[in-house]
Amino acid sequence: MAAINRARWRLSRIDPLSLISVVFLVSVLMGLATVLAVVFVWVIAQITGSLTALSALFTELFGVGAAALDVTALLSLPRVIGIAVVFAIFQIVVVTVLSGAVAVIYNGIAKLVGGVEVTLLEESA
Repeated sequence: MAAINRARWRLSRIDPLSLISVVFLVSVLMGLATVLAVVFVWVIAQITGSLTALSALFTELFGVGAAALDVTALLSLPRVIGIAVVFAIFQIVVVTVLSGAVAVIYNGIAKLVGGVEVTLLEESA
């Protein structure tokens, strides 16, 4: 019969600075992934001709005056990358600030209720 060892851990405090640094690095990687995904989708849309078809659809729906609304010029690669980079920077700042706030809130609640308790089980042969 296998013996079961139990370990009880209590997470009673999260260091806000260490959480902020880890979340900052993760959000920078997520921001980079966001920019790369947007570029990938733009390249696929350009290869398949979706942007040209969308521009032709707007011209057909709204007439000659819609020639000023050229989707291919509006969604050029530098503009799309710029928008994606601005969104990624905004995401990095917001997520990093919120992680610090969450750590401070958790520490306050953990003082009142004692934190989160986790029980780990290990079977030994």
